Amino acid sequence: MNIRPLGRYVQGALAMAAALCLAATAQAASITTSIPITNAGFESPATSNFIVTVPTGWTGSGQVVVQNESASTMPTDDDGLNWLILDSRAGGGSVYQQVGAVASNTIYDLSMLLGARDPGALALPDDYIFGLYVDSDDNGSPETVLASADKSAFTPTFATPISGAVQYDSASSAYLGKDLYVRMFIPSAAADTNAHQVLFDDVALTASVRAPGPKVVNGSFELPAAPSSPGYTTSGPSGWVDEGPDNRSVIQKDTSGDLPDAPDGDQWLILDTRETPGAVHQNIGLINEGEIYTMDITVGQRGDQPLPETFEFGLWADDQTDPSVPDTVLVMLTEADLSLPSPGTAGSQTLRLVWDSTGSGLDGYNLFVRLAATTASSSSTVRQVLFDAVSVTIPTPAALPAGLVMIGLISLRRRAR
Repeated sequence: MNIRPLGRYVQGALAMAAALCLAATAQAASITTSIPITNAGFESPATSNFIVTVPTGWTGSGQVVVQNESASTMPTDDDGLNWLILDSRAGGGSVYQQVGAVASNTIYDLSMLLGARDPGALALPDDYIFGLYVDSDDNGSPETVLASADKSAFTPTFATPISGAVQYDSASSAYLGKDLYVRMFIPSAAADTNAHQVLFDDVALTASVRAPGPKVVNGSFELPAAPSSPGYTTSGPSGWVDEGPDNRSVIQKDTSGDLPDAPDGDQWLILDTRETPGAVHQNIGLINEGEIYTMDITVGQRGDQPLPETFEFGLWADDQTDPSVPDTVLVMLTEADLSLPSPGTAGSQTLRLVWDSTGSGLDGYNLFVRLAATTASSSSTVRQVLFDAVSVTIPTPAALPAGLVMIGLISLRRRAR
């Protein structure tokens, strides 16, 4: 048996392992697109000198100028002829443009070129700010910052314009669906009666939408619906592959027999042992390198039947010999990891398993959830374990709490075939 340490798990209400925080910055697979920005290079209106005006497609206030780079005090821009100038006079120049709405599970990257005039002519303002904002009050203007940078982060010189950038991850955003804006401005604290100017050009915005994560189908085992009498069905759970005889995986209502309340809906999956242990599995997608997978599950016991002597549940992969078969354990718990009531008392326990795919070498392999009773009893001995509320997610970095405690290690191992 080939064994390699690979997984970590967390039980009950205990937090995830501290080591996982280091891996939490890994991003899920994503698709990146450019978000159109009107007049991103400030070439409209065209001018051979300068125009005191808000550029086409933008909304602005204060002292705003579009100026051609031909003046001796202006830096050269390789892309187009014009710069946008924000001047510290008149309360400080400000421009913004709506670029859509905040989408879920998306990383926004805003970049632009910043320039400075010849300091012998006009120095930079004391401060300036650029970034992504939202209309949180639905009043048609950007008032709430999502991500921004200021002069302390990006300070150009006359000889060397620099590229400034900010990033915003909407994974845990409270502003989904709100209007999104690009904004550049001189804050009121940096406004002056004397002219100080900062230059902007080549504004660009991209959105990287994370690919859909794993999804467990029928994780609450509400399908098929068990009849009210006798309160159960031996048809296997919809969306799952039944590895054993049909009558070893049973869907049963929590009102039938001495069962605990089901946490999600009113049905449990029951795996029976007898002479052939029951087991089910489901392919939930492909493994992506650098992602952390969390599996939540509730395990229960009947008050009127004992648990199987051994059973297991967790995340598996295929070894690509047969991609449809889960034969490599990634992270797994067994009956020994539970803290259920004494036999004869119905009860349940919710658990969390965590697996970090970083360095696993399993990128692109099939990912499975597998639930199995593993020890047969006999045709006359009934032993059953209950499962419900199975889900698998990829938490965002913000969703992983700090100060975590490492709980233990699980081995990756091959299943005999």
